[in-house]
Amino acid sequence: PTRLALDRYYLEKQSVSYDMKIIWYTVLCIMGTILKKPPVFILEEMIDAVDGDRRALEEVREMLIKEGRKEMKKAGRKVPETV
Repeated sequence: PTRLALDRYYLEKQSVSYDMKIIWYTVLCIMGTILKKPPVFILEEMIDAVDGDRRALEEVREMLIKEGRKEMKKAGRKVPETV
């Protein structure tokens, strides 16, 4: 379902500039994987793409929470147990 939602989103936004943006995001994701710091803002943007897919939204939300907790730990701040 997530893949179909992203495909629909792409069809609505299709253009050369959006294609370039997708290529750039791919490069950023690869670099984020190598550096072990995924670009969370891309996940936030993709929430719009899967708006109707609640399961996918929950997966993205959990990933954002997980990344937020990692950032809080790195910064030495207290991490809440639940959100």
